[in-house]
Amino acid sequence: MSVVSPFNIQTYEDIQNLFETLIDDTLDPIVTNVLITQGKDDLEAERQWKYLIGLNSTQSANPGDTYQTTKQLPADFSFPLESGIYVGTDVIPYVQFPFEDQQFYQSISHGYYIDLYNSVFGIFGSPNPGGVINFFYQRFTPPLAPLGSNGAVQVGSINQPLFPARFRALIAYYAAIRYFAINQDQKSSAWDDRWTTFFNAIHDNMVRWDFRIAKQAYANRGGASRIDFASEPNIISGML
Repeated sequence: MSVVSPFNIQTYEDIQNLFETLIDDTLDPIVTNVLITQGKDDLEAERQWKYLIGLNSTQSANPGDTYQTTKQLPADFSFPLESGIYVGTDVIPYVQFPFEDQQFYQSISHGYYIDLYNSVFGIFGSPNPGGVINFFYQRFTPPLAPLGSNGAVQVGSINQPLFPARFRALIAYYAAIRYFAINQDQKSSAWDDRWTTFFNAIHDNMVRWDFRIAKQAYANRGGASRIDFASEPNIISGML
């Protein structure tokens, strides 16, 4: 185990080494991989990060389609954006309705539903003239280091995080939070209060980076009010 600065994280091995520094222990590589993957997932689920917004344009709507003509959701689909989806050159968005109300809304225009169990969605009414479906959505990302068929960590198949390297230490911190949740005694002997200071500094900087991207984009189109400031916390209190 080598000591790694939380401000110099580039690779999966750096994340793993920082995690081991935080918990002052070396775990089985597979256990470490699981905790790092969970840490990445926790960070992605924390807020609606702008870097995770995706656009899928692989599906099309046709005039003869009904609400039962389902389309495949993107493989990395997490949840849809509130702005809706767009069909062809139509600038009016299609908005989401509950899956269980599809029979009731089947004939309306500019609506759609999602069948999460089957990873598909359907459009209400009969799109006319139809066209390519532009589906904006929030993505999830694959494990940073996938497990091979033999259960070993495939370090040679690293998936780099989508956000800048200066924030990647957060994945190690979130993995440590997961670890300490079931090993409180280890936290009391391993944790250095400076780690909390480092975590807060890196986390705040990433939130500011994300917020500035959103603020600038919405300001340019005169729609800054669409940002839900109440749902965009600057700090997750009480985690460390």
